[in-house]
Amino acid sequence: MGAWGFGLFDSDHDLDLIWELNDDAGLTRLEEEAKKSKNESRASESNGENEASEQQHQGAFGEDEISYSMYRSHCSDPTAPRDHHDAGALSAMLEKYETELLSGECGDTLRDPGYKFMLAGACAMTLGCHIPARSKETMKQVYMCVSLPHDGVLQMKKALHGPGEYQDGVPYDFSSLGLIGTMEEAHSALPSRGGLINVPGPGGLFYNPPKGDKSGLQKLRARYNDERYGANVCGGCGAEDGKEGIHLRSCARCKGRKYCSKACQKKQWPTHKEVCVEATNEETV
Repeated sequence: MGAWGFGLFDSDHDLDLIWELNDDAGLTRLEEEAKKSKNESRASESNGENEASEQQHQGAFGEDEISYSMYRSHCSDPTAPRDHHDAGALSAMLEKYETELLSGECGDTLRDPGYKFMLAGACAMTLGCHIPARSKETMKQVYMCVSLPHDGVLQMKKALHGPGEYQDGVPYDFSSLGLIGTMEEAHSALPSRGGLINVPGPGGLFYNPPKGDKSGLQKLRARYNDERYGANVCGGCGAEDGKEGIHLRSCARCKGRKYCSKACQKKQWPTHKEVCVEATNEETV
């Protein structure tokens, strides 16, 4: 899968994923209901309208065309999607994606849960939605290490940290040309060579995103596991007893995290080490 640029919304991957986000957010259903209502309203109007009267309703999208999307540029009217999100749909969707990201449990193996979480947030910014404070903080911790393209990382850095960072209620412009605009610009850059060949995009076999610092993500995952599993169960799988009938064993360093087996502890170590602090003598007594 290719891309014509290294920013957000510059690849087939992003545009395809936006369609999936629309379904998850309930916007596809909302759009269908709005179209049905529009058709019923038109059917009840006088049949005396002539063809010229109908043609006057055609605009960029056409007043007869209703398009609701997570991404503002794909909306005929962003008000309805924004109101829908602010009524709770966005909060529920971001919480779902954040859980997939932090737990590592995602049924959709074709999509990186971190990328999906960040793209949903970016789309919500273009609409001017109110983004939950927790989701914003998670975005700040993970945007550098969830496979965003190079320019996409810079775009999210500016949106989250400034200058001119995103403010709830104000539609944000990422200054993305989009897939077609970026493609046209690439072709016009080197006309003698027939334009640029597209580059490996997100989700592709040869895609090579920036390798950002993952410590923030690992700390969030460790804290998530601590909230998910209590102190008296295995920190890797939640088991209440150790393997083969033995008791749970505590982490030799911090003494605060327990595991059912060496295998479970080893698997969890890349995450746990970010919050593992050596216990003092007083704590071990």
